[in-house]
Amino acid sequence: MALLSFKVAAKVVPPSIRGEDRSAAQVHVQDGLQMEGATEPEGTKAQRQLAAIKKEEHSDDEELNNEILDAQHDKQLHAWGLLEVDKSEPAPIVTPTDKPTKPPKLTAAKSSASKKKQLQPVQKPAALCDRAVSEDEDDEDDERRTHRYSPGGRGSAASTDELEDARELQIRTLMKANESLRRRLSKMSQEEEAEEEPKEPAPTPAPATRKPKTSPKKPRSPAKPTASPSATKPRSPKKKQSPKKASPKKGKDLQTGGGAEVAPNAVELDQSDDESTASTRGGKIAKKGNMDEATKACRENRLRRLCERKPSGKIKVPVAIHEAYMRGGTERDDLMEFLEQECSWDPELFLKTVEKTFTKRSLKARRKKRGWFTQEGMAKKLLWSKKYIGEVVKYCSKPGRENLVKKDRYQKGLFKYYVEYEDCDSDAEIEEEKEEEKESETVSRNPAKKKLKGVQTKISELPAEEPDESDDEDEKARSKKLTSYQEDYMCLSSSINNKEFKTFQKFGDSLLSKASKLADLQADLESFVQEGSKGPEQKRLNSCLNGLEQAIACLNVEHEKVEAEKVNLIELADKDCSDETAKPLLAKIKEQTKKCRLACSKVAAQENSARTQLKALQKAAEEKAAVKHTVKVAKAAVKDNPNSQARALLQFAAVRTNDAESAAHRIFREHNLTVDIKIDRLNLGQDRSVNSFPFIKLSTWVTYLLDHGLLKKLTGIEDELHMENVLLEFWSRYMALFPEHDLWSHPDIDLSRAIPVYTHTDEGRTYKKRPLLVFSTHGCLGLGSQPQQRAHADDPTVGVQDISVEDSEMNMNFIGSTWGTHFIHASVLKSVSDAEPEVIPGIMKEYAADVQALYNTGVTDSRGQKRVWIVHCGSKGDLLALSKLGHFTRDYTRMPRAAQSKQLAFGICHLCQAGREYVNAANNVPFEDVSSRARWHGTMHQEYPWEQMPPILQGVPRHAPGMEAAFFCVDLWHCWHYGLAKVFVPSVLLVFQETLIPGSSIDARLEWINNDWKSYCKNHKFAAHAIEINKDTMGYTGSTFPTGHWNKGAISTTLMYYLEFLCVCLGVDCNTPNPVHREIVTCIL
Repeated sequence: MALLSFKVAAKVVPPSIRGEDRSAAQVHVQDGLQMEGATEPEGTKAQRQLAAIKKEEHSDDEELNNEILDAQHDKQLHAWGLLEVDKSEPAPIVTPTDKPTKPPKLTAAKSSASKKKQLQPVQKPAALCDRAVSEDEDDEDDERRTHRYSPGGRGSAASTDELEDARELQIRTLMKANESLRRRLSKMSQEEEAEEEPKEPAPTPAPATRKPKTSPKKPRSPAKPTASPSATKPRSPKKKQSPKKASPKKGKDLQTGGGAEVAPNAVELDQSDDESTASTRGGKIAKKGNMDEATKACRENRLRRLCERKPSGKIKVPVAIHEAYMRGGTERDDLMEFLEQECSWDPELFLKTVEKTFTKRSLKARRKKRGWFTQEGMAKKLLWSKKYIGEVVKYCSKPGRENLVKKDRYQKGLFKYYVEYEDCDSDAEIEEEKEEEKESETVSRNPAKKKLKGVQTKISELPAEEPDESDDEDEKARSKKLTSYQEDYMCLSSSINNKEFKTFQKFGDSLLSKASKLADLQADLESFVQEGSKGPEQKRLNSCLNGLEQAIACLNVEHEKVEAEKVNLIELADKDCSDETAKPLLAKIKEQTKKCRLACSKVAAQENSARTQLKALQKAAEEKAAVKHTVKVAKAAVKDNPNSQARALLQFAAVRTNDAESAAHRIFREHNLTVDIKIDRLNLGQDRSVNSFPFIKLSTWVTYLLDHGLLKKLTGIEDELHMENVLLEFWSRYMALFPEHDLWSHPDIDLSRAIPVYTHTDEGRTYKKRPLLVFSTHGCLGLGSQPQQRAHADDPTVGVQDISVEDSEMNMNFIGSTWGTHFIHASVLKSVSDAEPEVIPGIMKEYAADVQALYNTGVTDSRGQKRVWIVHCGSKGDLLALSKLGHFTRDYTRMPRAAQSKQLAFGICHLCQAGREYVNAANNVPFEDVSSRARWHGTMHQEYPWEQMPPILQGVPRHAPGMEAAFFCVDLWHCWHYGLAKVFVPSVLLVFQETLIPGSSIDARLEWINNDWKSYCKNHKFAAHAIEINKDTMGYTGSTFPTGHWNKGAISTTLMYYLEFLCVCLGVDCNTPNPVHREIVTCIL
């Protein structure tokens, strides 16, 4: 009867308030337990409780039955720990069909002084009875848990068969517990009869409101916890201990105030919610050691069926949970405990919980966005703190992450960073997250939930969640860990090709890197635009920049598409992916990769165009870079890769920009990067800028080359013996051209050791665009030219047959860096030469004196063993430079502007009288006449182009008497590629379009020529993007003769190739009836 009453008392506590509303649970327990002193008839209260239970069962059959089963399991042991059994009444054997006839005599104690409810210490029989029942209950606890099906109110309803199995198991459990209780009570009665003195109850720690009806007994000393609950031998009294709260220790006696023994599952009613929940669970969790093999196997099979992969390859749980289960160990135990305690072995609830967790993480990753932001944009648009922005900049600026930083298009010194941020959440998502946070706070005390959270933390680090990189070591460790989790998490199944998947995984990063590099290229090109490009060059640069901008936008779009596919892969990685799902996914990956590669191929063409343009601009600016700018470049290189740079570069990066000149030269000297050569000082005037002018003599250069065995820099020949043979052959051919040269009358010169040289004068620009005149010397012989090398590469006999020196070609000096083949003497700013007109003549006078000594006596090395002679054959340069050196009275700037000028023109050529005007117009020498019988042919070398002999000609051997002007050589590159070709090519195209090109207007005909020109360049691999053939580039203004507007000499060469191709296509040859066409063909072919 007592056991049935305990069962009734436990049933009245619904599971909805179990462990959640302790005050309600206390009221139910007190109503069921404190029955002593009641006035209602015996058994009335128990019958009333049974009637209430039946009424609830009729309201909801399936749901309430499950709740009753939960209530029986969760509250039964607690109810037994609070009851006192009347010894005078024998313990009956209760069967599941018995009904209570008498209510048990129960007792409970309250403390009104401390306002805390505490348990009245119970007598020994009750405590032993509780221990016995608790132990047996623990033995069966895990077995009952493995058969609990779909508790009501937790997401699913139990089937009829499952409910019947549960009731049958409950009946067997109660019968076994009843039998154990009977044995224990019988044993305790026998032990008490053997005792001589009755035992008194232990003193209560607080005055009780109601005395329990118990016989006085001798107080017992507090017993130490024992390993076995059946230990009942009396112990000797010990020192009284202070009252302690019951703690849920399995299999051991607990101590309470007054030394009374209570069962491990006894709980004080005044404890807090956390302590009550922990104590309750401590009393009801079964020991694994007491679990039989069948029950243990049943538990493991349930988890295995949920987490293992099916024979078909499918899995019910996310891949991460499956991987955690397969690893075993504590992770598998945590999953087992979560399934048992929180899901009550409900598979649907378990799957729903883990699916919700990983779906939330996937949605969070999908809400993330990426973009380029400056530091100011991060603060204003993203509302990030300065400290966080600093960490972002630090992360993006680390070596190996150059693709995360790019220059701003409009401000060179402003950088943008590629960051990841979360999009604004919707109101529904915010409310859902708040509810989930409240729910997590409510169940945060659950150890099973904490363990599952720990498992999820270990296995669910998605790729969208960047690791916290506080330092480099932590970054490396976490990066390796993240990489391993990414591979485990994102591999959908074995049916997906791992190589394809990994390639696609890296594809987005490569697109972003390419876009970043193009952005830097765009910024570099814009720097040239900002420095003042004009005319057609400005248009070409703008066109190139527009193409780059479109290419960068295309890459960014493709990158976002790839990132979107990555998010889909992450979401599918959390689920089971069958072959049917994997095949379309793999096809989609391949299709996206194909589109991206097509976009990259289009971008590559635009990039090559931009890089070609940038290379040309940078090549033009190579001689214009200041040391300060070079120091900045060195600092940028060291910043990108600080651990793999040479010591010299590291020192160069440490130079202060305000003191770059002196510090840079010091570093150059320290690392033997400078030429140890003497620099003379010339006094060229009273001004401070010219009274100590730096100048390097040619004799100093030649001595240095002889001492270091570098004479090949002047001749292009390694072996000196072979050099002597080549020089003899050179002078023999030179004699055939200039038989009256003064060299042949000089008997002291050894022609095999006489080195021919040219001086080169060219006007360039400084870094600040200031005009600068550079004066240098180079050898007539060298390593050849590129056309010569291409011809030798196509000739199979070259390198196989030995060709004599007499039959071999003389290699010109067009290959190699000018730093190694040209030897500088001086450089003069235009502002200095304008302010001091005597500077240039003074330099030329000093140079001529030095060259005269080299011609007459030669120069030896420092030991006086080797001697060479230097023969100054001429001075090269553009027409403007030659005019400054020779002080010409006839140059191209004095071209006639009308049919007969008011002031008679002196002529445009320093060699002839072309362009000369006389009073009698019939005697004029027209410079436009290019025929073989032109009048200017008869005026060659008839009159000097200067009023006084130029200083540079002093002591120089003449080609022939009266031919001193021939010393100033016309530079084909400047005169044709940068001069006449800009007039010839537009004129030829203008003539051809009038009669040979189809089209109704000049614009239509020029468009036809432009399309044909692009097609020709594409087929012959020329850079057609450098120029568009239209009215602007050809200079078709209508008022004067056409003049081309391009600044690259290579374009003139390509256009001449195209004119030759166009003549063949249009059928224009030497037999063409049109005389103008015949003349054109004569000049081209």
